[in-house]
Amino acid sequence: MGNSIKKTKTIFEWNESLSVGVAVLDDDHKMFFEMAEQLNEIVLSKSSEPYVTDSIIIMLEEYIEVHFCREEDALLKTDRECYEEHKRLHDAFRRRFRQIVKSYQTGDLTALQQSPILVANWINDHIKKVDLQYKQIILNKNIDNRPLGVLVGIQENG
Repeated sequence: MGNSIKKTKTIFEWNESLSVGVAVLDDDHKMFFEMAEQLNEIVLSKSSEPYVTDSIIIMLEEYIEVHFCREEDALLKTDRECYEEHKRLHDAFRRRFRQIVKSYQTGDLTALQQSPILVANWINDHIKKVDLQYKQIILNKNIDNRPLGVLVGIQENG
């Protein structure tokens, strides 16, 4: 890239130390950081149209659901004990993020202010402390590597 502007490193960046060794999961994780960055830009701009904010929230909610299902499905196929704990951690984050979204949707416009950092910190911490533990357990063959858009449709249809 011939661009002379250097982007400063933020907490919203994935790096190789976060690789779980499965390309599709690494790509999913990278997208979490990108969405956190987009949400951060919206929060910082304070002039964003509500539909832009609503769109990124909806995308992030769907991404959380489908990515978590992808990981949980792979763990269910390989290590039931690991699956139970992993799902419990995912569920806790789901509830936490939904609570922020509900507060925002009921009129608390400040509810989203800490959400970009929450998302970025959570995914960073979760990968380092939890996901990297299954690096030797989950292999590419255990992963449903279809695009998340396809998995959203499957999840919604049961």
